[in-house]
Amino acid sequence: MISTEQYICPRCLIPLKENKMAQGIFWSCGNCGGRAVTVELLRRTFTPESINPLWLHAIRGEGLSSVGCPLCRRQMLQVALADGANVNVDVCRSCHFVWFDAHEVESLAPKSATEISRDERERLAAEKMKRFHEQIDRYQINDTPAAAVWSTIADILRLHVWWW
Repeated sequence: MISTEQYICPRCLIPLKENKMAQGIFWSCGNCGGRAVTVELLRRTFTPESINPLWLHAIRGEGLSSVGCPLCRRQMLQVALADGANVNVDVCRSCHFVWFDAHEVESLAPKSATEISRDERERLAAEKMKRFHEQIDRYQINDTPAAAVWSTIADILRLHVWWW
């Protein structure tokens, strides 16, 4: 494994500083202000419309050979950030690093605060289903809880149903 001291700024050729944020880690150059970010972190932080074009340009080889990657030192590919954009970024197709010169990352559209992760959506849906089942159980006319009724129906139909 390569240590973070070995991440080198492709412009200044000095070690990069590790920066932690809620979504993950990126590396920055204290001299030129550039940033090295993985495509995976970009996907967690910015909208797909911001990230997908640059990655498509890179995997198609639509760009010019550029500086060495901060991690693996292979030649990166300079590609357009988006179709018709006048911002170019450097992408390493081997280790999925993207190099942004100072202020280039600001042209990406961040995900809104209302967007939530799949795990969070699933957790919220499970809570909503639990509350729904509790409401059904409260309004039953007979003493048999709704879950038991549905479970019996599932057994008759030989369906596998899981209740929380």
